[in-house]
Amino acid sequence: MLIEFNPQLRHALYEYDDAPKQPALEGVEDEMLGLTRLKFPKLGMPLKYEWEGAGYELQLHIGASGRDDIVLDDVGLSDFQFQCNEGGSVITTFKAMTRPTAQQQGRIDHMLQLETELSLKPPSAKQRELAA
Repeated sequence: MLIEFNPQLRHALYEYDDAPKQPALEGVEDEMLGLTRLKFPKLGMPLKYEWEGAGYELQLHIGASGRDDIVLDDVGLSDFQFQCNEGGSVITTFKAMTRPTAQQQGRIDHMLQLETELSLKPPSAKQRELAA
């Protein structure tokens, strides 16, 4: 996830772990680049990252079929924070601003305080050109 914001973030925050690790699976790319040990474990978390985006599509996944998913368009993103953990995992939090319909808002309100999987799709190239 960090590489999506800056290719050097993982290298700045993590280092190679000298302890024996599981052997790599053939055909599976190491997303963490082998960098799994925190360089600065006493650094205060979460880290704030100043970045904003506009025109995203946010999809809240409900159920296995995707039939009941909530899809929100023209979503603005801001206030990113990274909780970097030993082992290389990163919990990312952010604000998403949008204008859901009344029906979508009711379904979203019903899901408050539930853990929900979501997907983000970046704006199309045409949308980025119009915004520039």
